[in-house]
Amino acid sequence: MGTHKRADRQSLPIKLKHFNHKFISCYFLIPSAKTVLMVLFNSFFFFALILGILAVLQGGMNQKIALQWGYPGAVLLSCTGLLFVALLFYILTTAMPSFFSPSLQSRVSLQSYRWWFILPGIMGFFLVFGIPFAISKIGAYQVFVGLIAAQLIAGLFWDFWVESIPLHPLRIIGGLLSFFGAVLVGWVKNDI
Repeated sequence: MGTHKRADRQSLPIKLKHFNHKFISCYFLIPSAKTVLMVLFNSFFFFALILGILAVLQGGMNQKIALQWGYPGAVLLSCTGLLFVALLFYILTTAMPSFFSPSLQSRVSLQSYRWWFILPGIMGFFLVFGIPFAISKIGAYQVFVGLIAAQLIAGLFWDFWVESIPLHPLRIIGGLLSFFGAVLVGWVKNDI
């Protein structure tokens, strides 16, 4: 749990003469323009956007497969595809490690195995099964608004407790607004 020095926590040096003294206490809440641009143009931010699109497509496609094959068949087919790609990725990174960054190279060691290493796979099963099932009941939009809101809140706590990233008031407010927004969207019926 190291210290994280990230540019997005900095604030723009605002010329305070433009602000009434009542607003100076809110100075620390204003993100810098540079920070906003760095987040928007960060390649990993775009990667996250692509992952979000893939999550919707994967959930929706699994739901359509489940209509034909049932949920067990859809989950098995999806996880078989996952296993194939994961094995190919493992083989490539092991056979040609010089083509990959150190963070993508395999470092599998049975001595470092812990009982909880299996939990992400089990959670993945519930995502592969649960997302299409929920889409069939309430629609993709409501599922993913709820999913995103839950991920924002869970991500906030994960960053604080596991990654030792301090809680920032804007992150807390944004997470709460997203969560309550998801609750409001959840009240809207699909047949309206």
